[in-house]
Amino acid sequence: MGYTTNGHRRMDAEALMRAQQELSDRHRDWGDDVPVVDLDYLMAEFNHGVPVAIVDYKHHMADLARTSAKTHETLSGFYDRDGQQIPFMVARYWPGIWAFKVRPVNDAATAFFERVKPGLLTAEWVPMTEQQFVWLLYRLRKDALDLRDRRYLERLNKEMPPAEAVGVLEVSHG
Repeated sequence: MGYTTNGHRRMDAEALMRAQQELSDRHRDWGDDVPVVDLDYLMAEFNHGVPVAIVDYKHHMADLARTSAKTHETLSGFYDRDGQQIPFMVARYWPGIWAFKVRPVNDAATAFFERVKPGLLTAEWVPMTEQQFVWLLYRLRKDALDLRDRRYLERLNKEMPPAEAVGVLEVSHG
């Protein structure tokens, strides 16, 4: 364990994960009338302080069976200040090649996919390169990419997730 700048002891990552799992397990002991969503790595994508999407990032080896329908229902129910549903999607990722399989979960995410890439949703999980996935993240924030955005995208990986994990669907980011 290390120390914070104010002298308090800091947990290492492994100890922190054990403590978080302990809290999650204990919360389940409190009964059915106090449900909780236990998340792996939830991120809120935003633009100028306004949420544009909720993404539940999951390592490709994560046990997807541990995510309940109630978890997805809960995370699908967030709305922005204008009363519009915030897109919620799950993104499985492959570190190293940084490839993704993405699944829109709520109506707002499905509508977003159909708006920016008509015909893209031909499978439950859409395989994408890092470049394709990040292009979608940019499109959540703006309708047109500028030269700087394109330069960032050019540097990203263009490898798809392993074939056995995704089938044969090909997706382009163009």
